Amino acid sequence: MQKEFYDDLQIELARDLEAAAGDIRQEFEKMELESLSLNWHEKQIYNQGWSIFGFRWQGEDLSPAYRLCPVTAAILKKHEDLIQTAGFSTLKPGTIIYPHVGMTDEVLRMHLGVIVPEGDLALRVGNTIRHWEEGKTFIFDDTIEHEVWNRTPHTRVALLIDLKKELLPLPVAVS
Repeated sequence: MQKEFYDDLQIELARDLEAAAGDIRQEFEKMELESLSLNWHEKQIYNQGWSIFGFRWQGEDLSPAYRLCPVTAAILKKHEDLIQTAGFSTLKPGTIIYPHVGMTDEVLRMHLGVIVPEGDLALRVGNTIRHWEEGKTFIFDDTIEHEVWNRTPHTRVALLIDLKKELLPLPVAVS
């Protein structure tokens, strides 16, 4: 049975990210993001203002991310077997990521709230709406229709990580 959010999934990576959240934010804030970030490749699913500063894409590490963010990089390297894709996801004010479904059912998506402005900023997965909290993670199934919006005057930043489902301690479905 598919679940929208996996609040019961306690993994060491989430604990490590939350423990280092302040350092991760400091690393992010020091970067010259405009020159380093790439717009998300699926341009049809958003209106504007969504970019990713990548650490890993489809299992391959990307430079210069690891050099510029040593604390974040160390945590990601420690758990690299579990991570398919990782990067800082920025949503500028007014950005909408339209309803869509993920490309593969082989991963679950984790977000760590890095910079979370107050206001109308949320993620809807299925029928459930979630708000990010700075320094906190959540995990969701992106193969369920989801959408994101930032109707605040500030940029939202999350560390986005795709986790390999085969390596997660998921409950066994009973038929």
